[in-house]
Amino acid sequence: MEELQDSTHNNSIAAVEERKINFLNIYTQTESIYHTCERINIKPATFKRWIKNDNVFKNKFNKIKERIGL
Repeated sequence: MEELQDSTHNNSIAAVEERKINFLNIYTQTESIYHTCERINIKPATFKRWIKNDNVFKNKFNKIKERIGL
C-alpha cells in the first residue's frame, strides 16, 4: 500500500492525500518538482510513485503544468 511506503511521515491515507494537495498547491508557486518536494519534505521518488500509481493526482498535476505553461 502506498501509505506504508512513505515512512518519514504520518502514513494514514488522509495524511498522504493532504501531502498530495500541498504538493499541488506549492507546485503552482515554485513550478519545480524538486523545490516542491524539498518544501513539503518528501523525496522525488515519492512524487514519482504518486504520478505512477494515482491517476487523479497525475491528472491534476498535468492540468497545473498546462495552466502554467510547462
